[in-house]
Amino acid sequence: MRYQKLKGFTLIEILLVIGVILVMSILKVRDINAENENLQAKMLAGQVQTVAEATNAFLVLKYNELSNLSSSGVSCNTGNSTCNITLQNLTDNALLPPNFSSTTIFGNPYEIQLKRTGNAPNYMISGLVLTKGVRNTENTPSLVFLGRVLRDIGRDGGINKNTGKIIGTSNGWSADSSLFPILSGKTGYIGSAVGTLSGAYYVYLRRDGSLPMTGDLNMDGHNIKNVNNLTATGEINTSGNIVSGGNASIASNVTAGGNISAAGTISSGGWINAKNGYGDSISLGGDAAGEDYEIRMLNGNRPLTIYSPNAASYTNILQVNNNVKFGLRLGLMGRDPNDLPSGWGGGLRTFDVYADGTIAAGTNKNINAYLNSSGQIYASSNIQANGNITSSSQIISNGRLTTNEYVQINGQASIGAGCGPNGLQGRTPAGALLSCVNGVWANASNLTQNSCYWTGNWSGRDFDEKNCAIGEYVAGLKFTGHQRSESAYVVRCCK
Repeated sequence: MRYQKLKGFTLIEILLVIGVILVMSILKVRDINAENENLQAKMLAGQVQTVAEATNAFLVLKYNELSNLSSSGVSCNTGNSTCNITLQNLTDNALLPPNFSSTTIFGNPYEIQLKRTGNAPNYMISGLVLTKGVRNTENTPSLVFLGRVLRDIGRDGGINKNTGKIIGTSNGWSADSSLFPILSGKTGYIGSAVGTLSGAYYVYLRRDGSLPMTGDLNMDGHNIKNVNNLTATGEINTSGNIVSGGNASIASNVTAGGNISAAGTISSGGWINAKNGYGDSISLGGDAAGEDYEIRMLNGNRPLTIYSPNAASYTNILQVNNNVKFGLRLGLMGRDPNDLPSGWGGGLRTFDVYADGTIAAGTNKNINAYLNSSGQIYASSNIQANGNITSSSQIISNGRLTTNEYVQINGQASIGAGCGPNGLQGRTPAGALLSCVNGVWANASNLTQNSCYWTGNWSGRDFDEKNCAIGEYVAGLKFTGHQRSESAYVVRCCK
């Protein structure tokens, strides 16, 4: 039988294999450690982000209280305008997930501080969420590990490499102990900015009004309710109604396809424009001329009508508490104001004028004629009538009827005919003046003042002279002669 000699591994070969395995093991362990650190960094970053988001929600929920540094259950310092909140504050307001740990994966607690800046009522509130970036049994942090955590937190993340100061990702933000006292003496911490220090502050609509929006507000068909003042520098466009329970102050135009209804006041810094069914515009406002307010109508051929469809006849639908001035003519009772006699410049065109006081005419505050409610007529010049001027009583001017021209008497009477009352004036058909004396018409030209008068009328016979004989006195009268007329003898007697 023939035997073959078998060859084995040499010691060098074995050592080389062991070396290769050892190197591979070391590399694998290092990869495992790196993977483990990445996982730990993600977990720690996620925990910090969760607390930061809950803090932002708490800030929004308690803004009014925090801006007054008086939030219930929160420790606030009015001296440096800061408030320190705890995870218990967040848990009490249901802002953290259930069973959320009060410490990080490394067993470190969280510290949260808010800072109030700005002026009332638009205070700005910023804040920090801090925790150690190492295990609670370690003292020296790994900057590589902290960088991984910072990377996973994102733009609001920050690292505390220098004592008393924290710097955000890519130096996007920073803060020190003068702003946030909780940074005093600290190093090796990681954290997240919250509130107005956060980058998210510029993305979301903030209730404190401290920053403007950078884009449009799209409500996707939903309502905006309980608005106090709405201020706009541009247009407000709506296909429905604008309903306001308070004031609506608009410095520019309001264009609406429907109704504008307000339970309060609508104030405009310019004109208020509206259109009728014909498309003609009417404007309410005024310019800086004329010291007035104006209603302007685009189409001058259409009038302004004040109409109350439910008003009964003779119901007042226009009431003016003070003076009214019209530039041209005024027509009432459906009268055309241009329907005036030729030569008249303007005035009032109506049916009746009824006044409790005086109707007067004149210029420069002087009254040249008037008619008052007592029935008196006064004229400083002529009164002209094509018909009669009548009165149920005497027409007297200073106790007398005076004329600067002739007086035409059309009343005719016969001498010796009866008349009354005494003193009445008339004339004969030929024009001789007659006067009523003792109830008889007498020739006024044969009367002497205060001494003689005509008496008697005995038609067809001679006058009996014994009742008024020459030199004889009968009832205080004496006969002075007689005059013959065609129809009668008339005796003239004197006292």
